[in-house]
Amino acid sequence: MIGLNLCPFAKPVVQQNRVRWKILGTTDLEHLAIEILEEAKLLLNTEVEEVETSLLIAPNALANFYDYWDYTALLEEHMEDLGLIGKIQLATFHPQYQFAGTKEDALENYTNRSPFPIFHLLREDSLFNALESYPDPDQIPLKNIEKMNRLGRPFIEELFAKIQLG
Repeated sequence: MIGLNLCPFAKPVVQQNRVRWKILGTTDLEHLAIEILEEAKLLLNTEVEEVETSLLIAPNALANFYDYWDYTALLEEHMEDLGLIGKIQLATFHPQYQFAGTKEDALENYTNRSPFPIFHLLREDSLFNALESYPDPDQIPLKNIEKMNRLGRPFIEELFAKIQLG
């Protein structure tokens, strides 16, 4: 993400050490939801200068993309019940990520693919501010798709193979 500059807003936040990374090792989906929702509340109750965003990695759960996708919908319902919608946004990344209307092996899917299921919690205010200061943010996804196609499958697959938790 950072090295390929797929998200032009990520590098400064990482360099300033304002990303909270957490590996959620559980396979229990109820426990996973509790951890994700607790992290969302923690994010809101922490100063933005300390933690801007949270990346929650779930290497042992939701291996099937469609199960993951359904699960994120349930998470968003819980977030709404807790009054988090409009304050926290849930971004999704998965090893089998597939955008609607694309073929499973389309390189554009790699813009949201990750070696493990990831739940990325973003502060809505931070996201709004970043988008306000960026010229033509609607072009970001299109540029990323172009970049994936230019890099090609062998490069992307080799890059993914090198990523490990540790």
